[in-house]
Amino acid sequence: MKTMTYANVYRIYLGVFSFLFFCLPQLTSIGVVLFIPLVLTGIYQKELRFNFQWPLILLIGLYALYLAGILFTENMYLASRYAENKLSFILFPLLFLFRPVFPLRFASLLIGSALGIVVASIIGIVHAYGCYAAGGDLRTSFTTVYISSLHHPTYFATFISLVVFGVWWCYLRNERFFSPIWMVPFSLFALLIFTLCLSLSAFLFVAILIAAILLRWIRNHFGKKVYRTLLIASPIAVALFLSLMPGLRNDVASTYLSVKSYLHNPKGFISGKTGYKTGNEVRLVMWTVTVEEMAKHPLGVGTGNIDAHLSARLKRYGQLDLAKKDDHGAIQYNPHNQFLQTGLEIGLVGLLALLLIVGVSWRIARQHKNYLLMAIVASLVVNSLFESMLQRQSGIVFYSFWICVLVMMSTSYLKEKISEE
Repeated sequence: MKTMTYANVYRIYLGVFSFLFFCLPQLTSIGVVLFIPLVLTGIYQKELRFNFQWPLILLIGLYALYLAGILFTENMYLASRYAENKLSFILFPLLFLFRPVFPLRFASLLIGSALGIVVASIIGIVHAYGCYAAGGDLRTSFTTVYISSLHHPTYFATFISLVVFGVWWCYLRNERFFSPIWMVPFSLFALLIFTLCLSLSAFLFVAILIAAILLRWIRNHFGKKVYRTLLIASPIAVALFLSLMPGLRNDVASTYLSVKSYLHNPKGFISGKTGYKTGNEVRLVMWTVTVEEMAKHPLGVGTGNIDAHLSARLKRYGQLDLAKKDDHGAIQYNPHNQFLQTGLEIGLVGLLALLLIVGVSWRIARQHKNYLLMAIVASLVVNSLFESMLQRQSGIVFYSFWICVLVMMSTSYLKEKISEE
């Protein structure tokens, strides 16, 4: 019987953690805790070595800024909850700053993720059927939050697109265990669930991703002139793609009208949009009041204070429904933009740290041709324009885990040893 080595245990653990994140997200905190003794064992056995990487250090610095912001909080409940939710910003970097001396493969991570998506989707289908059986409308019961019962629909749709991209990227790299026999049915099933999530920002990201892949292929096969011509026309193609997708045509039209009305008279739009508002109208309102608060507080308002400041400004615009706070002082909607959320809460220094994490991770991905890391960083940027992706636990854990592990995997000691020899 073959002895289970530390390297195999480490690889399997990454796959198991990826699986649990998707279908049993409530167990991810336990998974992180169990990962600590595994890393400590690897350090003791000299299977893991310290390796300095800027994105990981910057994530730790970002968390330190949130902790510093607690010193100025007026709502210790919200501040402590945010600090607890963002523990992944410090735990994953500390764990992955110690890089294996043995080679790592993408198989365990992506196969574990693919299985997790399938199980999570089946759970969502069962939940959606229960809603439909209870008398719900067919379209409503099998879309958005009903079909994506474990994760926010935008998050789940984005995760699905990244995992599908990852498995096919591994197939093109001739990685082991990646075969069309299982990849094709998985991709078709994932595409169905992705569509039923009905997330405009996720659709936008996928449209950009597909356009980038096609443009790269065209540049390599037809030259730079054709590439530049199509690059100029790509925004039109993206807009056409979104307008033709089932369930999104009305959303696109509604968004266009809202933006047009907003640009004509921003303050009038916000003051006049009382009562029922679509999701995109809410975003325009929240973006505006957040920017105004940022201009007033360039150093940030402090961890946990953002809700109180936004609530006060919303009241000035007559947005009493949006300004309502619950028993803990939290309002119904966050800024729906991670860059604005970070800038308002911990200031321009925190925003700069977030931008550096994105920029340096992108640079490492390009340098080592890690296209999965590039796709994940791009998805964070695109979706963070429309959602506060690092406020919900799903986004915090997913992006901090994947960025840390893929930055770690972008280079290896094995390559370094070969180059030295």
